[in-house]
Amino acid sequence: MRRSTRSSAESYVKVWGSCTIHQRIHSSAERSRRTPHGTIMERVRALLLDAKLPKPLWAECVCHVTTLINMTSSSKTDGRTPNELWYNRIPSMQYIKGFGCSGYVHITEQYRDKLDARVRLCKYLGVPDHKKGYRLMDTNTHVIVYSRDVVFKEDEFPALTALTSTPGPTQPTNRQ
Repeated sequence: MRRSTRSSAESYVKVWGSCTIHQRIHSSAERSRRTPHGTIMERVRALLLDAKLPKPLWAECVCHVTTLINMTSSSKTDGRTPNELWYNRIPSMQYIKGFGCSGYVHITEQYRDKLDARVRLCKYLGVPDHKKGYRLMDTNTHVIVYSRDVVFKEDEFPALTALTSTPGPTQPTNRQ
């Protein structure tokens, strides 16, 4: 579909419309927003599926993905990371864990009785900017906690039981 408005006709600009749902018509604009390894949301989708986490945790995953992007070198920045360019030092990756992996958080004596459990199972959500330690979510209460006393098992991804995503639109069925 081709049309031009009065203001665009005066400045010799052609306005092209596109069909709904199809973004390939404006592919050059779409590609320019991509990072070398895909868009942020493509990475978020992959991490959420891999960690078996529901969609409501997408914002936590976006924070983790942007942290990873900022700590990854690129040919556009001459092999330096964005974090290195901003802070003038090479970032440490020692605190980065697998998104959604198991973390056993130590419960201090002031928050437990003598016979209570000394650890609680949580899922790793990332490294906070404003605190030392890790950002985690308790698998039972779904509360976000910050702790530096954590033992991680990066090959375990416990499932969340009660937290569910909101239902999306129903898919059309094929009727014959």
